[in-house]
Amino acid sequence: MPKIDRNEYEAAEVSSGGDFQRMGAGGYVCRIQAVRTHGIDYGNVVDYVKDKQYVKLIFDVDEGELAGKFSDDYWASPDKDWGHQFYLSWKNMQSLKRIMVCLEESNPGFDALAAFEADRWELFIGKLIGLVFGEEEYIANDGTVKTRLGFGRAKSVQDIRDGRFRVPELKKVAQPQQEAAAPSGTYDDIPF
Repeated sequence: MPKIDRNEYEAAEVSSGGDFQRMGAGGYVCRIQAVRTHGIDYGNVVDYVKDKQYVKLIFDVDEGELAGKFSDDYWASPDKDWGHQFYLSWKNMQSLKRIMVCLEESNPGFDALAAFEADRWELFIGKLIGLVFGEEEYIANDGTVKTRLGFGRAKSVQDIRDGRFRVPELKKVAQPQQEAAAPSGTYDDIPF
């Protein structure tokens, strides 16, 4: 059995759960903090660039009330990237080009395509980009429907500042089909 200091335990106040401020759906001016080219996938080290054809761009909010939200110790390790990442994938050229153009518009003089083609991922770090998020439903482990923030699309920083973006509608999860109700009456009523 673990031992605790009873005096410290008695003196401690009951935690209220903290004042966690959830990021809501909307547009944000963000700054790329890191680029992940490798990671762990089902216990195996994966080269995202060669094996998956994407990199993970880790961001933090750079302006407004939530500026610096992801810079505290809680979000510092790569296992928390899920909370503040989006993908730069070359499986979909339209999506890739949209992000690259938004990066170039938001960072005058930055040649995103040249950095990309040279595998100079470190050049993306520190760059601004506008990101629009929407809410989406999911089924939690306990079977309840909850909501989380989902990446919607990249925009230029100026588009975000000027309010020129549309927040995606809530993406609903497909509800499981209810079992068909049992027919009323008994099988004794069937005439054959």
